[in-house]
Amino acid sequence: NGIESSATSYSDLPFHLSLISSFAYGYNSRTSKKQTPFYAGAELCYPIVADYFSAILVSCGRASLRVSLAIPTILLLFSLTIALYDLSRLFSKLKYVPEISIIFFFLACGTGWRYFFIKRCHDNINTNYVHTFCEDTYTFWIHSLIHFLIPQRSGMFSTPISVLITSLLISIVSDIPKSHKTALLAGIMMGLIPMMSAHSYIGVGEYAIFVCLFNFPFKQVSKWFETIKTWCFFGVPAILISIPQIIWLTREKRSNFFIIQPIHKETDSSTFGFFKVWWSSLGAFAFLSLISVWIFHNRAQNMMYLPSVCVWIVSNIIRYQPGAMDNTKVFIVAWYPLACAAVSNFIIVLWVKSNEKTESVNFYSHQNNSRRKDKMSQFFNINNVFIKIAIIIVIIGFCFGSIICIYRAMAYSFPMFNQEEKNLGIWMTENTPKDAVMLCGAWGQNPVMSLGGRLVTLGYLGWVWTHGL
Repeated sequence: NGIESSATSYSDLPFHLSLISSFAYGYNSRTSKKQTPFYAGAELCYPIVADYFSAILVSCGRASLRVSLAIPTILLLFSLTIALYDLSRLFSKLKYVPEISIIFFFLACGTGWRYFFIKRCHDNINTNYVHTFCEDTYTFWIHSLIHFLIPQRSGMFSTPISVLITSLLISIVSDIPKSHKTALLAGIMMGLIPMMSAHSYIGVGEYAIFVCLFNFPFKQVSKWFETIKTWCFFGVPAILISIPQIIWLTREKRSNFFIIQPIHKETDSSTFGFFKVWWSSLGAFAFLSLISVWIFHNRAQNMMYLPSVCVWIVSNIIRYQPGAMDNTKVFIVAWYPLACAAVSNFIIVLWVKSNEKTESVNFYSHQNNSRRKDKMSQFFNINNVFIKIAIIIVIIGFCFGSIICIYRAMAYSFPMFNQEEKNLGIWMTENTPKDAVMLCGAWGQNPVMSLGGRLVTLGYLGWVWTHGL
């Protein structure tokens, strides 16, 4: 309705609106020296492609701020779904793996749902059972759709292209001599990512390094030249195109970026904190994706998935931004899509093998007396049903919290700007100069900044911290 918002969009959307409005008709529309809207005087060192694209729709296409957000989001969600399907098909040719993988990507979560049965947690309006479980109880993991793709527009723009690059990298290693054009395309796409999302650039870059190392023919010297040449088709454009963007993004010093510190210590520094945090974050999905899936993998699948697990390991150790939550952005683009494909493949294979096992036992029992056949058949039929029930329970277990999270995001909304505040934003646009700097409170939902496109001396302190200012 143009007034209300919900979930993480309520806290992130004002920042993105401030960038869109400042590019369309505010301070950043009049100068090449871009400034951070919520911190006047600080150079803007943030990936701007997503918000700049919306600003073009506003200033050139006469779209409203709301429409400028909605149109790209709908189109990019559609493209992401296709990209996830394509990646899953590369990983496994089994029927239903791509469909289930997409469902897991949008629904998998941890064990936060157990707080649903605690009244004080259930009544807390901030509880979402994926990131925030109760008062002062939370994890670093965020919901891929509600907390990442929809509110964090850089993620919405970069995730589809990141998944497509992953698919291209897998295609490259499957046929090195014939992959020059594929590598070049992947390299160009990789080079364009930094101004969409620095986290996606880091995540996909790490995956590219590991997939190259794991698939490099170290023992076959005769293949070195062709392999290096193919990877140069990827690496050279990826680096050359990205360098100007990286220089722009790092031209002002930021504090507490790229620190070697295990991310689980932000929420639990106990002896078993690592395991408890990941169990809370992704529950059975984490166990399946890191431990169980290898049982049914072939070598090709290992070579696809192992590099992403290495990204997962590195991103558990290095904190890329002050908040550990931002590491989830790297997980979601460089590990999570393949993890969803791997878990889907595991579940489908387990389901199929349970049926095959029953059939083989029936065949074996056929050569014995009828009484023994009936007993053996009954035994394995019972186990067959048990396995399928267990699979269903496990899937419900790591999807239930996500379903509640999505429901609460849709059911509970809050007024971001009332009509008077919207009128104030319009008045600021029409009656103050574009380079005006306003002294306002530090509340995030600031119509002067988000709707009027004007700089403020100091905005929401949470943004100041996460941006390292």
